[in-house]
Amino acid sequence: MFVNTTNRIVNLYWVRRNEERRNVYSENIELTLKPKQEVRVNTYSSHTWFFRDYFTGERMHVRAKPLFFPIRIRLPKREQPDVLCDVRSRVSIHFPVRTLRENCLWLIVKWLSSSSDSAARELINRFQIPYTLKQQLRHLLNCILNYRCITEPII
Repeated sequence: MFVNTTNRIVNLYWVRRNEERRNVYSENIELTLKPKQEVRVNTYSSHTWFFRDYFTGERMHVRAKPLFFPIRIRLPKREQPDVLCDVRSRVSIHFPVRTLRENCLWLIVKWLSSSSDSAARELINRFQIPYTLKQQLRHLLNCILNYRCITEPII
């Protein structure tokens, strides 16, 4: 059972492996969870999952890791203790642990991303901060904008 313990809307992705071309993978959005929402999912230990913020594309974590690899859990049946049956486990999706610097960069970019692309880039260029910070802000802004392009429905 996946549980969104964040205060954000989160997209759940299942990574599918192409059987013909073993090194080719595709990311397929399976579900979208609101904050504190949970969903029961049947999955296998060979399935890889990851989770992204619906608006920014930032990776959320499970057990302090960006990827989740299910583990098979089997418990004895009450009426037949010698027979094992599969059980679901609770998988808590949580916010990644970030440094103070990363937190500040994400907050600035999230604020900037509400304006137009060109206005956001111009604001970054006008900031009186070191060039490396400007590069990191541009990179995060590009990540958010690219994610929006991928996830926005085509009308």
